[in-house]
Amino acid sequence: MGARMIRPPVRDGIESSERHALRREVARLAWPAALKYFLQGTLLFLVDTVMVGHHAVEGAARDGGLAALAIAGPLGWPLTSLLGACAIGPGTVAARASGGADAARARSAAATGSLIALGTGLLACLALWPLARGAISLLSFDTTAPEVAAGAEAYLRWTLLALPVSAAAMTLGNAARACGDTKHVVDRGCRHA
Repeated sequence: MGARMIRPPVRDGIESSERHALRREVARLAWPAALKYFLQGTLLFLVDTVMVGHHAVEGAARDGGLAALAIAGPLGWPLTSLLGACAIGPGTVAARASGGADAARARSAAATGSLIALGTGLLACLALWPLARGAISLLSFDTTAPEVAAGAEAYLRWTLLALPVSAAAMTLGNAARACGDTKHVVDRGCRHA
């Protein structure tokens, strides 16, 4: 009986050596995006914490900042998420163009998508700005302290001011990642746009 060569098992048509290389490639591409989302979430949390701490010291109520955040947060977070969802289309077009070796179309999709996102964010900011006080009063109780309502309105207005840039950055970053650039999203994306 001759020596038998033992081969690694094949699953889903991919040998284990290819599977290992694929895992390494996914990890190499994913870590910068994961770091970006971690830092973005951390910075948002820190801003919220500073706001809560600032209002807790200055406000009449000890929990004024937390209450202001609880009132305004449900209005601001969905706006940011909706504009973030708009980044999917340009990213898809850029990925398809990049896969077809059409770098000019990929850059155009990223630039056009970012301009549309910037404009949409600006329109949302302008349209919702006059409604901020009314929206806060709808979500507040009659017993809400005036300082808390003012803090909630300020938080919502800062969120509205950030919408245009946030939407454009999400769109540009998504398009760059869709083209395989996860490390230099802002730098290269801005130069190509």
